[in-house]
Amino acid sequence: MSGDLLSSLDAHARAHLASLRTLPPTADPVKLRTALESLPKSLPDQGWGDARTLEYLTGTVAGGLAQGQAGPRYWGFVTGGVLPIAQAADNLVTLYDQNVQVHLPTQSLSTVIESRTLELLLSLLSLDPAGFPGRTFTTGATTSNILGLACGRQWAIAQAHPGYSVAEDGFGGYGCKVFVAKAHASLVKAASVVGIGRKNVIDCGQDVDDNGGLPFDLVRLERLMKECKERGDGIIVSPGFGEVNTGGFTPDVHRIRELCDTYGAWLHIDGAFGAFAKLVPDLQGYVEYLHLADSITVDAHKWLNVPYDSAAFFTRHADVLPSIFGPSPATGGPAYLSSGSVGPSYPALDAVQSIPSPLNVNLENSRRFRALPVFAALLSLGQEGYAELVQRNVAFARALGDYIAAHESYELLNPGNKVLLNIVLFRAKTVDSAELLKRINASGQMYASPTSWAGKGAVRIAVSNWMTRMDQTGETKSDLDIAMEVLDSVVQDS
Repeated sequence: MSGDLLSSLDAHARAHLASLRTLPPTADPVKLRTALESLPKSLPDQGWGDARTLEYLTGTVAGGLAQGQAGPRYWGFVTGGVLPIAQAADNLVTLYDQNVQVHLPTQSLSTVIESRTLELLLSLLSLDPAGFPGRTFTTGATTSNILGLACGRQWAIAQAHPGYSVAEDGFGGYGCKVFVAKAHASLVKAASVVGIGRKNVIDCGQDVDDNGGLPFDLVRLERLMKECKERGDGIIVSPGFGEVNTGGFTPDVHRIRELCDTYGAWLHIDGAFGAFAKLVPDLQGYVEYLHLADSITVDAHKWLNVPYDSAAFFTRHADVLPSIFGPSPATGGPAYLSSGSVGPSYPALDAVQSIPSPLNVNLENSRRFRALPVFAALLSLGQEGYAELVQRNVAFARALGDYIAAHESYELLNPGNKVLLNIVLFRAKTVDSAELLKRINASGQMYASPTSWAGKGAVRIAVSNWMTRMDQTGETKSDLDIAMEVLDSVVQDS
C-alpha cells in the first residue's frame, strides 16, 4: 500500500473510531440511498486507480454502511464489537496475508499460533486443552455446527456399524437423528449441509423453564434413542448453551451424557455465546458440564470482540476430524499439500511438529489467519479482563431488564421475570411490537432486533460489546441512561 493510500485510510479510520461511541447504529437513510445509487452497474473499461477508488469507498460507500454496528448500543442479533488490539492484529493479518492451511513450522508461525490460541481459549472457558485435542478455527457458529454434526454423523454411525465410514462410503442406507431442544437455526442448516436432513432434527424439548432454560423431555429422549439404536441409526444429541431469546441453558447435561454413553450417541453443545457464562460466578452452575461434550461450538466474533468472521470448534475425538476433512486413506492427499519441516531441530520446534495441517481438520483449504486477532485479544485482556467484560455486559442486561420490568408501559418476557445472561426480551403493553421496534431503531441511539415469543411479536436486546457501559464517561451519558431514555420516549402518549 502506498504512503498516500495509507495516510488517507488512517485519517478515515481515526475519525470513525473517535466518533464510534456516538454514531447511530445503522446507516443514515440519505447517505445509504446515495451510496446505493452510486454503485457501478458495469466494470469500467479504464480503472479508476487507487486514489479515486479509496476516496469513493471512504467518501460514499462507507456512508451506506451501518455506522455504529461495532459501537456500544448496537444490540441486534448477538453482536460483539472489535477490541482495539484485535483491530490492530486484524490489520497485521491483511498485511502479512498468511494462508493458514498446511503446517510448515519452519516457514511460518501461523499454524502454531492458531493451535496455541485454541488452547488459550479452552483455558479461558476452564476446559482442559488435553481433553479437547481436536480443534480448529472456523468462520462462525454455523460452520462449527456443521463440523459438529459431520463428526457426530461419522462417529455415531460407526458406533452402530463398526468399521463403517460415512465420509468414505456415504450413508449406505443408514440413518442419523439429531435430538434437540429448541435448537438454533444454524444447527438445522448444518443437518441439511451434512446430509442428515432437516426432518431428522427432532425437537425433544419441554417448555422453557423459569431460568429461560431449554430442558429435554428425558423420558421421550431415551425412548427415541432406544428406537434409533434398534434400527441401527446414528444418534446425535445437541443441547444449547445460550438460547437466542432468553439466554437460557439446557439443564441436566450430565444425565444426557449418561444416555449418550448408553446408546452410543454423540453429544454436541452449541455454546456460541453461552459458553462464556463460565466467566460469571453466579452462572457457572449452568455450564458446569460443558466438558462432557464430544464437541463444542464457540463464537469468537461475539463475546471475544474480534472482527468478523471468527469462531472455534473443539472435539474430544481428534481422529474424527481428519477422517472426514483429510484425504481418503485409499488415495492419500496431494503431494503439494504435504506438511513437514526442513532445517535444524530445536526443542520448541520439535514440540509443535505434530500439529495437524488445518486443511485436514476443517472445511476450507485456503484460510485467513483469523486466529491472530483472538490471540492478541486473549493476551491483552487475559482471564481477568474477559471476565470483567462479560460480567459487565451481563450486569448491564440485568439492569436494563429491571428497568423494563418496573416500567408501567412494558412487559419483561424473560422467564421468571428476570434476565439471566445477556438477552433482554420484552414487548410494550400498548404498542405493537413491530411499531415499537421501528421507533426504537429510528431513534438513532440504539438498535434492537425483532423476535417472536409465545406466539406474538417481541423485541430483544443482546448485550455483548466491550464498549457498553453503565457508568457515565465525562459529560457523555451512560449507555444505560440512553437506553432508558429511548425506551421511555417511544411509549409516551401511547
